[in-house]
Amino acid sequence: MIKEYEIIVLVDSGIGNAIEALYAVEYCLENNKKVGIFLNNISQSFQNYLSECYGNEVILNSLDKIKTNVLLHSFTYHDDFQLDYKYYFYIQPDFNSSKYKSETEQYLEIVRALYPSDFKSEVLVWLKEDFSDKVRALQVESKYVLYPGSTFPNAYKRWPHFKELISKLNEKNVLVLGGNDDLNTNYSYIYPKYITKIFPQIVLDSIYFWRFLKKAHLLLPFSHNEHLKTEKYAFFNTFSWHELVAIFKSCKQFVGNDGGLSQLAGAVGASGIVLFGATSVEKNKAFNSKMKPVNLNYACQPCQFSKVGILAKKFYINCPYQIKCLADLKVEKITAILNQL
Repeated sequence: MIKEYEIIVLVDSGIGNAIEALYAVEYCLENNKKVGIFLNNISQSFQNYLSECYGNEVILNSLDKIKTNVLLHSFTYHDDFQLDYKYYFYIQPDFNSSKYKSETEQYLEIVRALYPSDFKSEVLVWLKEDFSDKVRALQVESKYVLYPGSTFPNAYKRWPHFKELISKLNEKNVLVLGGNDDLNTNYSYIYPKYITKIFPQIVLDSIYFWRFLKKAHLLLPFSHNEHLKTEKYAFFNTFSWHELVAIFKSCKQFVGNDGGLSQLAGAVGASGIVLFGATSVEKNKAFNSKMKPVNLNYACQPCQFSKVGILAKKFYINCPYQIKCLADLKVEKITAILNQL
């Protein structure tokens, strides 16, 4: 039996990308449109959580036997697909388009044009929370929630000064959250300055060169915070998605690297800061205006779009400037912004 939809969204890459697309999904739901979203390469636990929130008719496990009037296709989704559709829309958030619209806003612009409505929301209202006994025991209303990690292939996103920030805020006032791999240091090494002065960027871009120097112990550690996992205020892979939403909704303030948990915190209404270095503020900023993006706006930023020839890479860090865009972002600036918020 063929299932018919008004609009299907295809997206992948990570939890953050899913959340950015879910704003368009909720817009369609609020306007009584039959919408489905297929998430590729996104953790099964998060997909299961979303199925609880939106239902299996919205969070699709397969594209088999599905027909749609409109197909909204994100540039991140590359797999071949067989889907019967009438109208096709393709978005590619890049350096040029992101000057004008974030990834979330690009999704919303399309569905607003297709289905005009006055519905607006800075948060995702369908996400379910669980204020469990475990969450209430933490007294999260008085705590700063910190996300110091990133998925380990993207270690270049990690701000290196969380230990100092925790000291400034007082560890009694802090909760540190993350997943199993958020502090994995396999790829969080950088080139020393003398190496970058000797070799051209084309050599630095080689993962084989990077691996050779790592084996020779000639690379420098960047943002190694594995010790945080053992601290009494740290909770890695501890809470369900329902509990994480409850924590983000009720915490005093949030500080995190650009990543899925920061997108989730913003999407449920948290107030705070997202720290940006290599990745694009314009593309990835939270739709929630209470979540402030912070970066230094150096000429080489964002190398996510190869603005000056440097590339943000997965599985190794090839920055010739030792990720100064994050290293130079001082704790005093962060605490001052938190006080303003």
